[in-house]
This record gives sequence, C-alpha cells and structure tokens, in this order.
Amino acid sequence: MRVAFDSVILGAYLHPEAAYPRPVDRVPERLAYLVETLEAAQATIIIPTPALSEFLVLAGGDTPAYVAELADSSLFAVEPFDLRAAIEAAASQRRAIDAGNKKSGAAGPWQKVKVDRQIVAIAKVHGVDELYSDDDDVRRMAEADGVAVRGVADLPLPPVDPQPPLFSEDDSDSG
Repeated sequence: MRVAFDSVILGAYLHPEAAYPRPVDRVPERLAYLVETLEAAQATIIIPTPALSEFLVLAGGDTPAYVAELADSSLFAVEPFDLRAAIEAAASQRRAIDAGNKKSGAAGPWQKVKVDRQIVAIAKVHGVDELYSDDDDVRRMAEADGVAVRGVADLPLPPVDPQPPLFSEDDSDSG
C-alpha cells in the first residue's frame, strides 16, 4: 500500500502541538494511529517534495531534525517533482483548460494551484491508494484526477483498551 501526505497532514503529524486548520477532535491521536497502522501494514507514505517544502518553511530552525526523521524512516519516501510528475501535471492542467477552468475549481491563487497540482501529480505517478489532505484545493484536484482523498476527520480514533488497569499508579498499599 502506498499513500501520500500533503503539507497540512505532514505538519500535523510531525508537529502535533500545532493548531489544526479544521475543527477535528484529537488530530494527533488520529494521525499517530494512522501512521502506526500504515507501518504495521508495511505501507509507504509518499511525501511530495513541494509538500515537504511548504512544511519546512514553517519548521524554521527545526528543519534538520525533521529532514533527518523522514530520511531515517523506512516508512516515508520523499519523492520529487520529476519528469513523470511533470508530464502528469501538464496533462492535468490541459484537462482543466479544456474543461474551461484552468484552476480545476480551486479557489487559491494561481501559484498555489500550480504547487497543489504538483503534489497531486507526484502522488498519482507513485500509484498511491489515497492522498491525505484537508486542503480543499488539493482535494478538488486529486478527485478530478481520480486520486482518492481522505482528511483527518475521516480517520478512526485509536481503539480504547476495554480493560482498564487493575491498579493505577496512584494506588498505594492500604494494608
């Protein structure tokens, strides 16, 4: 299985203390459980380089640590906007123009639309089963190009242990 993360999902996973742009309960737990599940399934999480770049702008001085975390993990694969992705992005752009809306219905500025299209193209050429994104423009473009998209609200919460511990750490011997 192969999936891709956009910059919003990547940022929320790598920096769980950050505010999330949508009202979703327990974002860090949902994403941690997703990654845990993907790792158990020996999946690959594709990080398109334009999405990584968007995230790293916000990472500031922590950039080397985040890059090392991704590079040292067999779960993540950082993938470039290469020749195949350029061809796919151009084909997507041509379909949008032919349909009468070069932005594919996206509301963002033209430069953002082009970067979002690159993210979708990278995901598509790497054959992802799903692209995780809560960016409305990325979602629109991905769905128009036949790429399944899921957001954080679509993710399950981690299962709750039905058996609470018999003794808590606060319990003391009363005997």
